[in-house]
Formats: sequence, C-alpha cells, structure tokens
Amino acid sequence: MACDPNFSQVSLLLHCDGTNGSTSFPDSSSVGNVMTAAGTAAVTTTNPAFGTGSLLVTGNSVSGNDISTPITTNGPLDLVTATVDFTIEFLVYLNDPTHPYASLMAAGYSFGNGWALDIEPNGANITLIARFGTTSLFANVPITNFPTQVWTAVAFVRQGNVFGLWIAGTAENFVTYTGSMGSPGSTLLIGAGPLVNVSENIQFDEIRITKGFARYTPGTSYSQQTAAFPDGACAVVPNVVGDVLAVGEAAIIAAGLTVGTVTPGTSLTVPYGDIISQNPVGGTQEITGFPVNLVWSVGDTFTAPVLSGSIPNPTTQPNVGVLTWTQSLAGSIPATGYDIYRNGVSIATVGAVLTYTDTVPLLGTYTYNVAAYDSTMPGDVSPLSNTVPLNYAGPVYAFINTVFDEAIFGAYFGGQLNLVEFTYMPGRTPFVEGATNLIINRYKQEPGDVRARGVDFTQFVVPGELLQAVSVESISAQGVPQQLTNPLVTPLVVSNLVIDPVTNLIFGYTVSGGQNGIEYTIQFETTTNIQTTMLEEIFSINILVEDSFP
Repeated sequence: MACDPNFSQVSLLLHCDGTNGSTSFPDSSSVGNVMTAAGTAAVTTTNPAFGTGSLLVTGNSVSGNDISTPITTNGPLDLVTATVDFTIEFLVYLNDPTHPYASLMAAGYSFGNGWALDIEPNGANITLIARFGTTSLFANVPITNFPTQVWTAVAFVRQGNVFGLWIAGTAENFVTYTGSMGSPGSTLLIGAGPLVNVSENIQFDEIRITKGFARYTPGTSYSQQTAAFPDGACAVVPNVVGDVLAVGEAAIIAAGLTVGTVTPGTSLTVPYGDIISQNPVGGTQEITGFPVNLVWSVGDTFTAPVLSGSIPNPTTQPNVGVLTWTQSLAGSIPATGYDIYRNGVSIATVGAVLTYTDTVPLLGTYTYNVAAYDSTMPGDVSPLSNTVPLNYAGPVYAFINTVFDEAIFGAYFGGQLNLVEFTYMPGRTPFVEGATNLIINRYKQEPGDVRARGVDFTQFVVPGELLQAVSVESISAQGVPQQLTNPLVTPLVVSNLVIDPVTNLIFGYTVSGGQNGIEYTIQFETTTNIQTTMLEEIFSINILVEDSFP
C-alpha cells in the first residue's frame, strides 16, 4: 500500500469521499482539522477522481459557497508567518468548458497578506494565478489547451524563496520572492476567494497541504498522481525470515506495522517455530499499520506411525508387553526417533527403531501410543499413532467341567492327608456377593517335587450350591507378585485344576516348582451356580519350599 514518507508534515488531507449531498469532509491528516461546509458546497458521487466522492461547488465564488477551517498563527495551516517551504496541491475538474473560471483556494488574502489561487480569463488564455505577499505568479495557458471536463492536478510550491506553479504535473512558471507574506488570516477557504467574482461549477478531489516540505522542485515537471494520496507515513518492513516467530512479530510491531495472518507451513530446512516467508518482503516501504503476513515452520510433516502390541509370554512374563510400529516419514525422510506413551504419559524416547518392550509395575489394562519426531527440528512431532490397549492379566488356570479320572485324582480326593484343613472367618454367610474370606493353610514342598492337593468346598456353600469354575487369581513369592520376581526366583507352578464331577464341591490341583527357602501364596477365585456375577476370592494357601519334606 502506498505511503507518504512526509506524512508527519501534512497539515491537511481531504479525500472528499462520502455519500451524495453530504457536507462532511473529514481531515485524514494527523492534525484533524474540522471543515465547515457553506452554501452549495457538498459531496457529489458523480465522477470522482478517486474514491467515492468529490467536493462540488457551484454558484457565486465570493458569497459563501465553500468549505473552510480556522487558521491559527504559526499553526499547521499558517504558511506565511515564518519562512517555510510548503506544497499546496489538489485535483480540479472544471465542469463548464465555456466558463472555466473559479476561485480555488485562499488564506486571508489581501494585498501584502496571505495567499490565494484563482483561475481567470486572460484574453485568449486561461491563467492560473498564485497571489502571495505583494506579488503574483502567473501560469498562462491557451483556452483551447486548458484541461476542462477532465481531472487536472494543480500545485503551488514554495522551496526557499522560489515559488512555482504546476498544471497536470507540468511546471508552468516559477519566481523568486524574498518579501514578506504578511498575515496568514484567520480562515482557509476552499472553493472561494476574495477576488474573482464568477458563477462557478467546479469539483475538487484529493486536497493536500504539506508544511515544511517542497514536494516538487520549481521548474521541474512531475507525473500527475494516479491514486488517492496515502493516509499514513512509511515504515520499512523488517526482514524477519529465519527469526523465531515471536521475535519476528515483535520486530514488525516495533517498525510501526501490524502482524497480519500467521500461517503454519512445512519445511525440510527451516527449524520448527522459525519464519519461512513473509509478505511484503523485508526492505520494502509500506504505510504505517500495514499488515505483514507470516508463514512459520512446523518442520517436516511426518506421517503418524501405525502401532500394534502384544504380551508374548503371559504365563512366565505377564507384565511384559512388546510394541511395534511402522516407520514414520516426511516425504522420503524417516523420523529420527519416537516417543512412547503409556496411558497418555510419555514413558520413553527411542531412536530410529520400530519396537519397544515395556514392563508394567502392576498388572492391569494399559493403553499405548507412539509419536515420531525429528531430532534436527526441535518440536517437529508427528500426530499420535492409533491407540493400542494391552491387558496384563497374569496366568489363569481354569478347568470347568473337567472329566474326573478317579484313578488319577482319587488318591487325594478320597484320602485325608492332602486335603486342606480350613480355618475360615467365623460367622460368615456362605458366598455373600463380593465377600473376601482368606482361608490359610501352610504346606511344605520340596524343590522339584510334584504334589497333588485338594480342597473340600462343602463348608463354604449353601444347600444346592455347586462349583462351576475355579481359577488361580495370583501367585506371590514372599509377598511379591511372582511375575515381578522372575527370573530371580524360580516360579511355583499350579496346574491341572479339576472339579470333582461327582460332588461338584471338591477341586484338585497340582503344585510343582518353586525355590528353596521361599514361601509362596496361591490365591484362588471360584464361580458357583448361585454366585455368578462376581468372582469371589475365597482363600489362599501358603506353600513353603524346603530341601527336605517330612
């Protein structure tokens, strides 16, 4: 967007835009002069030079058809009290080619004081006259050549003691004047003046007064404007490509600009969080407050890994799971590492491998995800993989409705030496839903020995209640879950769980393994035809492994 490097010196800037017939003419300069419309002066939306409207003045040029604003001595619009460069410029449209005369602008003019700009007839010519102090500057243009019914730029400039006039950008005349310009007067008039009394029909657009700067050099032509005058000063756009996003944004604001759209983008070379590109580019000039759009790097776009998992050895290592996943790529570039998440929490970081073995502290169900990353691009992480649940349940030995072989199991189902003698909680109602009843009996077992043992369940049931299932809920060694002690401690193995199909109140099992000097605890869970909605932990049996067995 166009900007004005001398905008701070602009004393008046009127774009003359608005709705048809409006008498409001806001000043877009930093001064904010208040303009007052009088008589016929109003906005017309017919044929503006730029924007939505222009100032139309019709009728007598000295009887109050104008817009005006006060002048204060040594104020922004006082161009005469002190010797100061200035530029007065605007676009004018003479609607009546047969009477192309008008009072254009004046500031307290009387002979020796102030200044005024007029267009007057002069024989075969039309004359643009600038009157100031005790002198006048004439630009005589043949009537047949003076632009009518076309927007024409007019400029009146002082540079030192040289004053110049321009029509449509062409330098028409200039003069050196060292005299006083007298008093500035009290009012700036646009569309009127004290000298030329004509019936005018004229439009104005893009009126600008600059105090303290000569925009054009007297005697040198310039190109007439092709757009509205800028509404702000120039700011140099800083080059923020390669900066961290927050640093670049701060530099843009410090330069007097604003941060526009901020869009993430991918890059194989620009680190995560740094700026990839900007628009407009660094070094260009834009109007203050202009937005600078940024694209910042999210690094490479890695694909999300596809994750799978398993518990390879649920009996011997029920707390160990193995995760595998597919390679994550950004285009053809592989990720340099992966983050492992258990239950949404990062538990490990690995390199460019595609597997990980996890040992959980407690049995249960855990969920896993994996995300890829690039170690050369900090913060460059892929989306999370799919979620994989693993259920670390431990070994389960359950034999429901197993065919009972009396020849094999009768020895301990029919005898008394190996049946458990129970000590149970007094006053217990058999199989209260969810009750816990620890029935403890201590056995001794030789290492390497295989012992068949049995449990008489009769005293734990109500009439008509029968066993349906028995399983090993857990085995611990010295109070520690057995799976957490392997391989330091030889595991105790419980196998061949069977229910006596005759009574359905006795079950048997075989015990083997174990390590000398270690006491193991086996906990069972049962289901009956009455209590089926919740497994009930009914007892535990302690087995002490020793070298000799009495």
